[in-house]
Amino acid sequence: MKQFNGTYGCPWCLHKGVRIEKGRGSVNAYHYESSPSPLRSAVQTVRDCTEAVENDAPVHGIKGPSELMLMQLFDCVMGYCIDYLHCVLLGVTRCFVGLWFDSRHHVQTYYIGRQVNTVDEKLLSIKPPNAITRAPRSIAKTRAHWKGSEYMNWLLYYSQPCLTGVLPREYLLHWVLIVHSMPILLSKSISPEDLQNATIRIHKFVLFTEVLYGRENMTFNIHQLIHIPDCVKNWGLSGDIQHFCLNQTMDCC
Repeated sequence: MKQFNGTYGCPWCLHKGVRIEKGRGSVNAYHYESSPSPLRSAVQTVRDCTEAVENDAPVHGIKGPSELMLMQLFDCVMGYCIDYLHCVLLGVTRCFVGLWFDSRHHVQTYYIGRQVNTVDEKLLSIKPPNAITRAPRSIAKTRAHWKGSEYMNWLLYYSQPCLTGVLPREYLLHWVLIVHSMPILLSKSISPEDLQNATIRIHKFVLFTEVLYGRENMTFNIHQLIHIPDCVKNWGLSGDIQHFCLNQTMDCC
């Protein structure tokens, strides 16, 4: 199928996206939909594959069949799970750190690059427990070299206290939505009520990203956040399996 930056580039739903200008080029922005686009299904994807081959043109972003579709009992849509490392950590979290601290955003109300030393002072004063193997590193000096695990620590543990009193209140309250959602979705066990609460917060986060940061920053990774609760619900990883998967991911960081 088409890549994330193409029309109908989401592998989970039929969100078409909107082509808008950004910088010197353009991006396919995934604006928040009050009435979500239909989710993809394996049956419909097979139909789209057939039509794409017959007409020699993509249908709903589908260009043609994959050999994986020959696997019995394999769902070519729900058989995949969102990549937490690249979507949430190296995607969404890194993106927001860049928006806040990169000087090219200096005219924006959310820009806090002039206060990076204040944030660094808070960050570097944190003494994490031994379970966190990487000590905090300076945003001003080393952020370009941060690993996935460092963005994870920033998201889950450091960002809220470090940004309090620095990031304008409306932007901080917005960021806290994902800070409070991800630990729930990463839990070894989760109740239907907790999953529902996390889902509501994730949707609010995506909606107000467009309001506060503009449609040009509605990236594919931001859009994918909406589908994470469904991945949690559909896959239902047990504690042992999830612990193994997260360890494997973090070993690469």
